[in-house]
Amino acid sequence: MLYHFELQMAGVILLTGMLVCGISLWLKRRKDRARREATEGAGLDSGGEWPVQEPAEDDRPTARDG
Repeated sequence: MLYHFELQMAGVILLTGMLVCGISLWLKRRKDRARREATEGAGLDSGGEWPVQEPAEDDRPTARDG
């Protein structure tokens, strides 16, 4: 059977662990949001990749090109 002091110590340990995890997730999300906003201004999509442009109708290869 756990005593009052042991329950308090378990609560303190769990509270600090949850705080550390919450702060680290918050920092990671803030960093990702800042990176996403920076790449949107540079012409990149949200995944960090350059947008794919479809070739023009005249640039598509045909059976005669092959």
